[in-house]
Amino acid sequence: MSNSGKKFERLIAAIHNLESQDAIVKWDEKINGRQFDITIRFNKGLYDYLTLIECKDYKKRVPVKEVEAFVTKSRNAKANKSIMVTSSKFQRGCKKVAEEHNIELLILKEEGIPNQISPTDNLITALNVYDIKLIKPDEKEYYLPKDPGGKLEYLMKNIEIVHESSSHSLEQLINRWQNSLPNYISGEPLDIDIKLHEDSTAVLPNNGGTFKVKSLRFMCKLMKAKESKEGTLDIYIQKQMAGIYNLLVADGSVKRKVPFQKVKWGFDTILKERTFYEDPRYGFYYYCERIKGNKVYMVLVESYQHGKLFLAKFTFDKKHSDNYLEVKDKKTIKRLEAILKKLNES
Repeated sequence: MSNSGKKFERLIAAIHNLESQDAIVKWDEKINGRQFDITIRFNKGLYDYLTLIECKDYKKRVPVKEVEAFVTKSRNAKANKSIMVTSSKFQRGCKKVAEEHNIELLILKEEGIPNQISPTDNLITALNVYDIKLIKPDEKEYYLPKDPGGKLEYLMKNIEIVHESSSHSLEQLINRWQNSLPNYISGEPLDIDIKLHEDSTAVLPNNGGTFKVKSLRFMCKLMKAKESKEGTLDIYIQKQMAGIYNLLVADGSVKRKVPFQKVKWGFDTILKERTFYEDPRYGFYYYCERIKGNKVYMVLVESYQHGKLFLAKFTFDKKHSDNYLEVKDKKTIKRLEAILKKLNES
């Protein structure tokens, strides 16, 4: 899912689906013409109950006015319970409004466990490069993924900067810059801007497109890191497998801990043939070739580990469909179609 706000909503829906036994959880539903991020319905005895959830994937604190607006919205929908969840925090005053109108305020935080899954304890000194972006002639920016996973490493190796007859990957350009500074030993972050030849072109892999580029910018600093081995599972994937989602109440205490692995993002997915899917836990993309009875024939179209693109074909039982979300973004589908075409031609 390309939209971070929608992805956050989907995650919250999946967590509540896991925790809400005998309830019907729906994502992005309309009630009386008003859109609600998540609805939960269940029956107890002679009565039906409705819970409404509003999601705020914000970098800043959620303002009081948004809690007040949710109060009115929930009241008009005749909700029995209302919950607002954010990825940041709430402004002062939100708690008072929420308590007056019986709104539960929750905060979602991710908890990684890298020390328990490291393939080795050997420490090495490494140059940590982050916030990588390509600057176009009009100063518009093309950002590389911030997550230090296999996809970032893959793009570093496979995005080519072409000028006349020469071609260099981003990794080669950064290595060449680093080799020109043998005395760089500071642990302080540096903001680097590598100027490129005039009229240089960035070529994205897998028919991802091209655009003119004038510089490569990134932040970097020296740090101690644990040495990884290519024979092990990609460290980013290991981290995702071992992580935990923490649902916190407004005062910071933990209401619920949910392991990443237990969250079924596609809890309401019904697989269809000739359709692309994503496993949002790892950012893997798939293509459903066909379904025969309960057996699903799937192609792993895009999976990055250790800076390489992994492709595979496999089958599984249809009961495991809840790990997959249908891809609806047209740009993503076009990219995946190009990769699948190359796979079928090989």
